[in-house]
Amino acid sequence: PGSSTGDGCLVIDCQRMKHIHVDPKERTATAEPGCLLRDLDWETSLHSLAIPAGTVSHTGIAGLTLGGGWGWISRALGLTIDSLLEVRGYLYDGTPITCSRSENPDLFWAVKGAGQNFLTIDSLLEVRGYLYDGTPITCSRSENPDLFWAVKGAGQNFL
Repeated sequence: PGSSTGDGCLVIDCQRMKHIHVDPKERTATAEPGCLLRDLDWETSLHSLAIPAGTVSHTGIAGLTLGGGWGWISRALGLTIDSLLEVRGYLYDGTPITCSRSENPDLFWAVKGAGQNFLTIDSLLEVRGYLYDGTPITCSRSENPDLFWAVKGAGQNFL
């Protein structure tokens, strides 16, 4: 406990901040930082959307996203951070701030490179979703080999 923080740092517990809003028309999902990957996966799947996010369902979505975020569909859709559209949080002095390509773009670029070090994300993350029609995916050693090895390694826990 506490091994991942520096001396004198403040840690904010966001685990009760779990609201997720999915906009199926815009294909976006907005999540509070206490959401786990399973929460986001569930809500987006109800709208046939998929987010290229991690492989462990109990991972926090804020840390996963700002840390890059490699997942089952990342080879096709990129890292989770590549789908990040907007971040809302607070600067070190408590000033609320929104960062996106159009609003505070320099800080948005910095957040995408080292987010945990630049601002406190205790508000919302907005990510782009990708349509998924539920079509079964075939995998073998030659067709979708990354998925094949992931399923083989995870066994019944994956399916």
